[in-house]
Amino acid sequence: MFSAEYDRPPYQGGRVEILTKLGRDSLHGALFFTDSESGLNATDPFALSATPAGKRRYGFELGGPIRRQKSDFFLALERRNIDEFNVVNAVVLDSQGDETPLSENVAAPQRLWIGNVRTDWQLNARNMLAATYSANVNDSGNVGSGGLVLPEAGYSSTVSEQDLRLTDIFTLSPTLPHQTRIGFTWKNTTDVPHSSAPSLQVAGAFVGGGATAGGLRNRERGLEVDDDVMWSHRKHAFKFGVASLGILVHDFDPDTFNGAFVFGGGLAPVLADNSQQTAISGLEQYRRTLLSLPGGVPTTYNVTQGAPLVPFAQWHVSLFAQDQWNLRPNLSLALGLRYALQTSPASFGNLEPA
Repeated sequence: MFSAEYDRPPYQGGRVEILTKLGRDSLHGALFFTDSESGLNATDPFALSATPAGKRRYGFELGGPIRRQKSDFFLALERRNIDEFNVVNAVVLDSQGDETPLSENVAAPQRLWIGNVRTDWQLNARNMLAATYSANVNDSGNVGSGGLVLPEAGYSSTVSEQDLRLTDIFTLSPTLPHQTRIGFTWKNTTDVPHSSAPSLQVAGAFVGGGATAGGLRNRERGLEVDDDVMWSHRKHAFKFGVASLGILVHDFDPDTFNGAFVFGGGLAPVLADNSQQTAISGLEQYRRTLLSLPGGVPTTYNVTQGAPLVPFAQWHVSLFAQDQWNLRPNLSLALGLRYALQTSPASFGNLEPA
């Protein structure tokens, strides 16, 4: 994990690849299903009525030969349905302007698809090609609601990621394998608020109006190309390579573009005697604002203006060389050198041992 091949060891370092003989003799597969029904689950202790939460997971796996001893495939698909509830316990104003407790169960469903397909080809005695495609899509409803946050201030969220990987392994000699990897990644995040109205944040009472998250739309594209050569000689295992990564980000984030009124409470005139002042709560401050009474002014109003779109592009290239030296059967020494450069911001003087 700490080799010169990786730029952020150990957490973003290390890769384990297992290559098996191609062309399985027969098909192999599996079906699975798990269920947690709502009738078997406890109710949220803060809810006044039952919260029928449940979870369900099902899918299949299938693998087998395409051409015997030449190519094979593997396919997996999984679905997860999670039905949970967020409990709202807040204090609001009724039509008469009186304080009213509000307790409500808000459905917070989650739907997740996970798919993966892989195929391998033995092109000739020395060359093998592998292709992998994986995707997952996660939909969540009523995100952010619960506690003091009313359902109207929540939003729906969709997060998806797709990865396409191509790997070519060419054996130049029994001690000299060459490997090329190409990867392309798509990532998308979309948030849709339930309301576009300004946010209402009443201290200690409720949060209503529209979500400040706004209509977030984030797109990220990544292209990775790696080329490595390994050479084994007696007690040494040398590895040389180049890695490049291009990232293109399209971030549209209108956070608080809808505005946010904050009612934090404070000092206000006594309604029966404007010459006197008294401390009022955030909810009373909000009530006076609705009724145009003295002291009915929000504590603050926040709004963000400008261009919510931030485009970003970066290209990262690195060269590395390393040696794994087996001094004894129970003792090895790893030596390496790494050089990297990048754009946006430009950086070219990154040479370090590893």
